[in-house]
Amino acid sequence: MSVTSFIEMLYEKHYKKLLIIPIILLIIFLLIVLVAPGVKQGLDLKGGTRIIVRTSQAIDVSAVELILKNKFDLKELQVSSVSSPAGNGLTVIFSEIPAVESISSDLQNARIALDAKNESDAIALMNLSISKSAKVTNLEGLGVKPDNSKKLLEFSTQAMLLAKQSINENIQKTILSTLKVSQENALVQLKEVGPTLGKNFWNTALLIAGLAIIFIAIIIFVLFRELIPSLAIIFSAIFDCLFALAFMAIAGMPLSLVSIPSLLMLVGYSIDTDILLTTRVLKRTEGTPASRASRSFNTGSTMTITTIAATIVMMTVAYFAQIVVVFDIAILLFFGLLGDLVWTWLGNAPILLWFVEHRQKKLNGGSK
Repeated sequence: MSVTSFIEMLYEKHYKKLLIIPIILLIIFLLIVLVAPGVKQGLDLKGGTRIIVRTSQAIDVSAVELILKNKFDLKELQVSSVSSPAGNGLTVIFSEIPAVESISSDLQNARIALDAKNESDAIALMNLSISKSAKVTNLEGLGVKPDNSKKLLEFSTQAMLLAKQSINENIQKTILSTLKVSQENALVQLKEVGPTLGKNFWNTALLIAGLAIIFIAIIIFVLFRELIPSLAIIFSAIFDCLFALAFMAIAGMPLSLVSIPSLLMLVGYSIDTDILLTTRVLKRTEGTPASRASRSFNTGSTMTITTIAATIVMMTVAYFAQIVVVFDIAILLFFGLLGDLVWTWLGNAPILLWFVEHRQKKLNGGSK
């Protein structure tokens, strides 16, 4: 029996039972994504600092993590590494530096006091923040401390920025010394995102994702003008994204400005095969609905498997070249496309067959 004949037999006799598989997976994915372990926001969306070190030396992740915790008490510290024939890479991510956060808090309270016309308290807080900054960096380059409260606020803000820069440089030096790597033999990259900017990124990402789904839904409803088939296509994109998000939760990958466009790309990939299936089952008349669905399987699965093969190539090249962004995009697409295979042929196809059968029964009942 050929694959097409086997698929047609399943669709003819057991299509309702096939729905059990995607329903069970859907429940599991929802629990993983929303309950435990859950998907966390990454640096780009909640703010923080990322330091990437690339070197040919061996990397001891536990040693780096231990010394950073003990020396700097960094909040939400995450240390990971990747090794390939091209070299070794270390990624350090943290949300806050307590010493800088304390200075920033003093300055924020000073601004509140200035707004409330309480100049003496504001000056006391600014002087306190300056003294804290002076403990971690040299402030001689800022000149003489002014007496004017507004100029003092600017002075103390510059002092905080110098303190933050000094601590970041100290963190980088600590990482390199722990790895026993000189500055000349390593490539160090630092990226910082403020909490306010991260929140703006998150709100913008939600807006774009929402608009994308709305416009896709409108196009699908206009194309098919049937509620249930259109909802099945839209739900395909949701299912595929849940599959990818579940993998992210299990693997500990945070949601970032890289993963969100990947999920939107996945929406486009997933809808293609579902539109192909829906068009053939609903708008063509040759053969039975089950035979049309099984023939769609040949074309649609070939499309998806070809794209999966391309993502595997992307992952392989990105891994050896240590291109983290490309690797993250490829691996999310890979798992999302696996989800597309499950939903399209075990979820959407049975729903369409049920819909056609139900519609035919209504027409036959009406003709009588």
